[in-house]
Amino acid sequence: MMCAADDEGGLLESSDFDGVDAALADGTDARPAAVPLPQRQPPTLLEASARAQRDVGVLHTKMLAIHAEIVAVAPLVAMDAKEFFRIVEHKEDNKHQRRGACKACGKELCSTASSRFVAHIIKCPLIPFEVTQAFKALKKISDDKASGKREAGLRAEEEVAQFAKKHAAEQSVLKQSGIKACLVGAEKAWADRCIAEFFYANAIPFSVANSDAGGLYKRMITAIKATPAGYKPPNHQRISNELLDECYNLSLIHI
Repeated sequence: MMCAADDEGGLLESSDFDGVDAALADGTDARPAAVPLPQRQPPTLLEASARAQRDVGVLHTKMLAIHAEIVAVAPLVAMDAKEFFRIVEHKEDNKHQRRGACKACGKELCSTASSRFVAHIIKCPLIPFEVTQAFKALKKISDDKASGKREAGLRAEEEVAQFAKKHAAEQSVLKQSGIKACLVGAEKAWADRCIAEFFYANAIPFSVANSDAGGLYKRMITAIKATPAGYKPPNHQRISNELLDECYNLSLIHI
């Protein structure tokens, strides 16, 4: 039997190596199997909640710091909303339009004048209350101004419409007055011509027209003007009979 010394100076019998020799002969590893490491257990619900609260707290601190830096320099304006977004793209066809990702929730959206950024900040549940209220107040001021401008525009349009209507009515009156004046002038000229032709055709002396206000010529014209529309002058039969007798009798009364 073969013997060998161990580390402590003792003797090892050859039978102690029989298993090793057999393992080497079979081509297997005679070393002891490795002990598996303990697997990492997933966090509990309480741990996950605590971690989420810490993350939200850090996020709120960053958002409030951005807001504080903005208002420390100048009053908050709509363009400041882009500071709460990470710009990921500038549109090639529109240099003023930007595509940004919210630094709180990561949502991406496009905006030209920051109006959509402001609307998102007001509704985003991960942005601090102080920041959302500041932008909500800013949006209300902007909406009130826009509403005032719309009302002023409507009032201006109404005033312009009323002025145009009044002007059109005045122009219509002036036009009608002008037409009426033209008609009156034409009617007067036609009446004068008819009277003159009556004088010419009947060989009436022109001096008859120069009689005083109480003369028969002017009295005749005044009486004709006072008659109602549709008046028909007497014909030769009435003048030579009925009216001749009537005028004769009246002349006797005045004598």
